[in-house]
Amino acid sequence: METPEFDLVIAFEPRPVIQVIREVLWQTVGHPDEASPTGRREWAALSFRHFESRGILSHNAAKEALDYAVAKGYLLRRECGKRRWPTWEYAVRYRQVDNVPHKTHS
Repeated sequence: METPEFDLVIAFEPRPVIQVIREVLWQTVGHPDEASPTGRREWAALSFRHFESRGILSHNAAKEALDYAVAKGYLLRRECGKRRWPTWEYAVRYRQVDNVPHKTHS
């Protein structure tokens, strides 16, 4: 269940950006969620260490790629939880529709 634009991302964006978008896809639409209206998880809490532990990217490379993907509009990011450092959740942004509610946790 890739976005229609993912082919363009693969063609024109650097590999680390492709890797973080693909991981967000896997961690969201790749998992069922009965509470969601779409039947799929919409947001996934992913730390930079998640990418390190999976052997995808280093901490710094993951941070740069996620920041870039959010700035380009490929991913949405919101803060979740109150800890010493912010924890972030990510969702894939489909350009054709506003598919993900932007409300933060209460």
